[in-house]
Amino acid sequence: MEVRYALPFLKAEKKSVREKGWVYHDKKPDADNLLKVFQDIMERLNFFDKGDSQLVDVKITKIRAENPGIGVKIYPAHVLPAFFDL
Repeated sequence: MEVRYALPFLKAEKKSVREKGWVYHDKKPDADNLLKVFQDIMERLNFFDKGDSQLVDVKITKIRAENPGIGVKIYPAHVLPAFFDL
């Protein structure tokens, strides 16, 4: 599963960053906290059959962007590369 959190730009954001459209967000909230909240919400919506313990590979990206939101891609585990091929 890949999760991308796009948080809104800060009011003091540089013009060059705004023109680019996005920038990595290296401040709070922490990525692991955002991911846990997202997983808890998905679990409450009965998205997982057996809870979020079914997740075997997770990537999270945290950015500030012109259009805030959450993007998600979910892959079945059988299409993941072998562990040592990473």
